[in-house]
Amino acid sequence: FTEATILEVQRMTAVVPLSVPRMASETAVLQGYTIPKGSVIVPNLWSVHRDPNVWEKPDEFRPSRFLDENGQLIKKEAFIPFGMGKRVCMGEQLAKMELFLIFASLMQSF
Repeated sequence: FTEATILEVQRMTAVVPLSVPRMASETAVLQGYTIPKGSVIVPNLWSVHRDPNVWEKPDEFRPSRFLDENGQLIKKEAFIPFGMGKRVCMGEQLAKMELFLIFASLMQSF
C-alpha cells in the first residue's frame, strides 16, 4: 500500500506538468487530427494523469487504483510522471528510491 500511495501522490501532483518537447519526424494522423512533419509536440503530463477517460474519479485521492484485488501493484500505461520513451527522466530510479525511503521514514514517525 505504501508504494501505491506514492504512485497516487505522483499522479495527483505533477512535479513537471509538461514533458520534454518532441518533433514529429513524419506527418501522422492521430484521432482525426493531422500532425505535419516537423511539428513540435509538448506532452501534457498533468492532463494525462487527470483524464477521466483513463482514471475513474481522477480528482479523488485513491491509492487503491494502483492495486489489484490481491493487493499487488498494477502498472498503469497512462501513469508517466517521469516522461516516456527515449527521453524519460534519467533520474527516475533514484527518485523512486528516495521517494520510498522518505515517505516510509515519515510514516514511521507518526
